[in-house]
Amino acid sequence: MLNPTISIVMPVYNAGVYLKDAIQDILHQTYTDFELICVDDGSTDQSKDVLNYYADSDDRIHIISQYNQGAGAARNIGIDNAKGKYLLFLDADDRFELNLLKNSVSKIKDTNADIVLFGIDTFYSDSGIIVGGSPAIKPDTDKCYSYIDYPVSLFSIHGATVWNKLYNTEFVRQSNVRFRNSPYMNDVFFSVMTVVIAEKIEASGILMGRIPAL
Repeated sequence: MLNPTISIVMPVYNAGVYLKDAIQDILHQTYTDFELICVDDGSTDQSKDVLNYYADSDDRIHIISQYNQGAGAARNIGIDNAKGKYLLFLDADDRFELNLLKNSVSKIKDTNADIVLFGIDTFYSDSGIIVGGSPAIKPDTDKCYSYIDYPVSLFSIHGATVWNKLYNTEFVRQSNVRFRNSPYMNDVFFSVMTVVIAEKIEASGILMGRIPAL
C-alpha cells in the first residue's frame, strides 16, 4: 500500500506467545486501510517466524529487523518508515477490539485532532476474565482540548502510555519528539511531551483490550 490511512507500529521482542493473537486482531479489523510495521528488536524466540508467516500472506505487513535496542528505538524506526496519515503504537502482547481502527479514525477525522485517546480493558490472557477497565473520560467540554485547558487533571485522564492514543503523523513529526532508548518506560517521555504540545486532543469512549503478560 502506497498511502495507507493508518500506520500501526508494533515493536516485537520475544512476543511469540502472544504475537499471533495480536496480529490476527489487527488483520480482522473492520477498517482495512492500514499498514502494520513490525519492528523485530532482536527476538530470539519464534517471533520472527510468526512475523514472516503473516507478512508472506498479507502485503500490508512490513518487517524491519534490528539488533536488540529496546521498544523506544523500535518505535522511532517505525515513525521514520510510516506512510500513513495517522500513527498507532500497539504492543505485541495486547488484544484489540475489532472496531478500534474504524472508530478512532472516524473520531480523529471528525475533529481534526492531533491526538485521540481511547479506553482500555484489562484481562488475564489465560482465562479471559476482565479484571478492570479504564475508559477514556473526556473533560467537561464539547470541543477538543489541550494541556493549557486542563494542566492539573489531564494526565489522570491520559496516562503516560502511547498504546491508548491515535496520533496525527504530521503532528508527531513536526513536534520532533522521539522515544527514549531506555529499557523501561521508554514511552513516558513521548506520551507526556506530545500531550503537552498538542493543540487539539479528543477523548473517545472506544475500548481496546489489553493483556497483562502474566
